[in-house]
Amino acid sequence: MVRKKWTYPNAPGRPVPDGVRALVEQLARQNPRWGYRRIQGELLGLGHRVGEGTIRRILAAAGPGSRTAAVVADVAAVLTTQAAGILACDSSAT
Repeated sequence: MVRKKWTYPNAPGRPVPDGVRALVEQLARQNPRWGYRRIQGELLGLGHRVGEGTIRRILAAAGPGSRTAAVVADVAAVLTTQAAGILACDSSAT
């Protein structure tokens, strides 16, 4: 009985134009260290008012490849560099 009564659509907020979605994905892909707020500030500078939560949802819908591939590559490079430094320190201590 309640299921039939509450039939509201589950789509909160305003629709975001496809061009803005593409721009958010491009900014996140090209600048993997930027957070949602930084992307929001850059979009505001370009004249697009988009909320932080909206940016988060756009990137989540874009999938993990839109952001994490570059971050994983950065982390791997940092760990490789630190491992070489740690080994150099360990060998000089003995």
